[in-house]
Amino acid sequence: MERDVVKRIRAALAARGAWTIKIHGSVFQPRGTPDIIGCIQGRLFAFEVKEDRHEPPDDLQAYNLGLIRAAGGVVATVYSADDALSVLRNAGVIDGTSEVG
Repeated sequence: MERDVVKRIRAALAARGAWTIKIHGSVFQPRGTPDIIGCIQGRLFAFEVKEDRHEPPDDLQAYNLGLIRAAGGVVATVYSADDALSVLRNAGVIDGTSEVG
């Protein structure tokens, strides 16, 4: 389930010292807000979490990720904790090779 993937991602990020929040879609949240928003090493990141590697973000999710990227944040659609850590490593935000799963 997607919520399990989100929990693993947040745990892996917390182990690296990140602050994160899970955005729960509701009438109180703007549509298309990424699932996880956080900060590590002074850098903002936002992840849209999908369970199925063949499922892209919808148009509004992609649009919002683009806005965050344009503002200087690190963004991606991720499918696992390894994906999330890899995105942050590739952006030069964290170092190391420890994979979490």
